[in-house]
Amino acid sequence: MSEERMKAKRPLAITVLSLWAVIGAVLIAPTFFTPYYEQFPPWHKDAFAVIVARGLLVSIGLWEMRRWAVMLYAIETIVGQAMALATNTWVMSGLVIPAIFLGVMAFYYRELS
Repeated sequence: MSEERMKAKRPLAITVLSLWAVIGAVLIAPTFFTPYYEQFPPWHKDAFAVIVARGLLVSIGLWEMRRWAVMLYAIETIVGQAMALATNTWVMSGLVIPAIFLGVMAFYYRELS
């Protein structure tokens, strides 16, 4: 099967996750220029910027149907949850979207290369 035909078979759910991640990064990026992060430790803003950049990388990996994107997202989720715990902002509902994303990615994992 040619590479073009493989890319044409990207599941709709993977496409939606990839686009959702890009839209989220675009919406979050402007917050870096607001005073919101002043309430957190100095390292928080930089670490969050790295997480947003990795999120964009994950969306590219998903778009390209790569397995490493799933692993990177799982690591990113763990780091993000640890940051929330460290800054005392962790809430159980913060796991809902990552769990849904990881569930969808796991469902399609065998189709990824």
